Amino acid sequence: ALEVVSDRFQTDLWTKTGMFRGMGRKTLDEGTPLSSELVYAIEKTFDDIIENDPSVGYFLLYYPAGRLVYPGIPAEKKSTQKKDAETIRRVERLDAKYNSRSGYIEIHRAMVDREGNPWAWVEMGVSPAIVKKGIIRTIWSSVAIALMCCLTGIFGAFRFAGVLLVPIERLRRSAQWFSGGDLSKRAAITSSDEIADLSRSFYSM
Repeated sequence: ALEVVSDRFQTDLWTKTGMFRGMGRKTLDEGTPLSSELVYAIEKTFDDIIENDPSVGYFLLYYPAGRLVYPGIPAEKKSTQKKDAETIRRVERLDAKYNSRSGYIEIHRAMVDREGNPWAWVEMGVSPAIVKKGIIRTIWSSVAIALMCCLTGIFGAFRFAGVLLVPIERLRRSAQWFSGGDLSKRAAITSSDEIADLSRSFYSM
């Protein structure tokens, strides 16, 4: 999901001239708040991801002049946001950890501008419970598909055995009759395959 965020940011946050939307500048510093146009584009990206992935509970975007929360964060994190911001700003690319206070897996990623310089750091809160449900659902779906394949294979095997073995059994019984001296009995020939040809050749002897 954070890869999607990065891709969307590269597409939606900069103008064709390389400036941040609504700001007219290429970089951000501690004295530069985000423009409303930029905030809208960022929140739209976050909203689309949350809507498509129910395991994502919230986003936090730390930038030089402050932070942006969408749509909200667990109460357990509010008291540690300052400390968290210092930690996250040291992330060079990507890291993740489980926060036992909030119950979320926190995934952090540095966002880079068009020139490859970090301009913001995003924290994505992922619910382990929802991820676990998704994994269990995937496992059960796989088990159901495997079971259906097995049942189909067993049915096909029995079907194939009936088609192949019944004519052979008839031919075997005919051979027993012949060996016992009864040349009048004939097993019914109900197919038109190679076994049927073999049976006709046997009876014509």
